[in-house]
Amino acid sequence: MSNEITSLFRNITTPKNIQKYEKDIEKLGFNTANIYFSFQIKNVLFIVQKLIKGDTVEEVLKSKKYDISLKKEIVKMILNKMFDVIGQEVIIDWNLKNFILYKGQIFYVDFTPVLYRKNVMLIKSERLKPYTEMLLDEKIQFCSFLGYVCNYLIDLPKETLKVIYEELVLIAEDNGIVINNVDKNSHLMKRKISLISSYLNSNMTKDELKTELLNYSMKHLVYDSRGENDV
Repeated sequence: MSNEITSLFRNITTPKNIQKYEKDIEKLGFNTANIYFSFQIKNVLFIVQKLIKGDTVEEVLKSKKYDISLKKEIVKMILNKMFDVIGQEVIIDWNLKNFILYKGQIFYVDFTPVLYRKNVMLIKSERLKPYTEMLLDEKIQFCSFLGYVCNYLIDLPKETLKVIYEELVLIAEDNGIVINNVDKNSHLMKRKISLISSYLNSNMTKDELKTELLNYSMKHLVYDSRGENDV
């Protein structure tokens, strides 16, 4: 509970509410790693939940043991689920480390901090605005998700990655999400997607892209802006 973001939700991230949050996510049609019980001792939360033994989706995308068709299927499955639940009171963290592939099914496994729209909207900190916007704005959510996917598939041939990128953008557009007019004042995740698009449509090398992407860290943006590097 010492993590700054989690501490913002300290009053709601209680053992009882963690279990409710997991059940609310399950009601949205997600497979979840069921929480058996949880408790808190001083500033530490203990959560006992079902162990899902598969690979995280991040690991799936990075691994060579899975073929590209399966990777595309999984990514599209999660993306379509994102658009199914847009606008819900329950907020999902679409970091692909939070999803596990097990026996052909995708499980959501991370339930802290507890995220509900009404609670996130109470955060007024300007420094944390990039984080809260990412939770509340579907366009920024999509850009963040697309950024994760491209990061994990970055070693694919450029043309292969471009096809996947364009397929995901098309799915977004079919759901009313269009990313355009990106400039230096746009959200970090939008600018990250603009950079990746430039790579896919220019002579920029993969190494140049990897170097540039180091400047597009939400963690560094939010935490370094307070004048500290202790994340």
